[in-house]
Amino acid sequence: MAIRKRGRRAAERCLPQLLFSLLGWVLLGLIRRAAAPSPGLWFLLEGLGTAAFVALPAWAGLSLPGSGGMAALPLCRASAGQLFAAVICGALFAAPASLLREMAAVYTGSGGAVPQPVDGSFVFLLTGCVLAVPLCHAVFYRGYLERSLRGLPRGGRLIPALLFALSGACPADFLSRLCLGLVLSEITVRHGTLLSSAAAHASFLCAWLFTGMLGLQGFFTGTGFFAVSLRVLLALAWYYSFKKVCGQKASGETIDAAGLLRLTKRDRLILAAAALLTLASGVWGVLQ
Repeated sequence: MAIRKRGRRAAERCLPQLLFSLLGWVLLGLIRRAAAPSPGLWFLLEGLGTAAFVALPAWAGLSLPGSGGMAALPLCRASAGQLFAAVICGALFAAPASLLREMAAVYTGSGGAVPQPVDGSFVFLLTGCVLAVPLCHAVFYRGYLERSLRGLPRGGRLIPALLFALSGACPADFLSRLCLGLVLSEITVRHGTLLSSAAAHASFLCAWLFTGMLGLQGFFTGTGFFAVSLRVLLALAWYYSFKKVCGQKASGETIDAAGLLRLTKRDRLILAAAALLTLASGVWGVLQ
């Protein structure tokens, strides 16, 4: 009973952050639908939304008294083999995600495809959407929320995955994002660290980014025999890689999260320069 009460109290403490994130993504989705922004502005809004509705509530929740801070997050040391398996699993998931999206679009009649990347915002996409976004999502959805909701029966992993799916821009992406959220959650549990799930998410975004920029999206869209067969084969390869990930165990060696956050003056300058470069690239993409 005492454990169950503590679990409910933890769930109640994270409720404001959860609702703030949910309402923020809903509002951003309405703005995008009403304004029909250009591709550059679309991606800039996505980055700002991640900062406001993912990073900010994660920081607020981890700063609460009794939350344990970063030290309470799953941060076991990941081996090179674990990270490599997570990266392969994340990249290959782009194939089943594409199939799920097209199936959802057919049955729901929803469209609204995510715009293709623009060349001017490549640095913004690479550093912001591919590096910063997976880290923020891992800390908030699969770290703070899952840990806070683990006292709820069967809801500790499903609710964060649902919120992750609802943060998507297109209704047709809901099912694929829900599956992706559950896959990333399983990777976190199996490896005992957020680093593996962040690596898998980053490789998934990289696969989508470079497929669009290299003009290869025609191989992974449509209902043609070749496009469907290729994605089915890649989906089978993903399933094998996911089984490989599930067979790996956590090292049990915890990383000193507080030590990682101790930055020297030089580290702060480098991060500030990277943030400015990322923002400049995003603005340049908007102006194109």
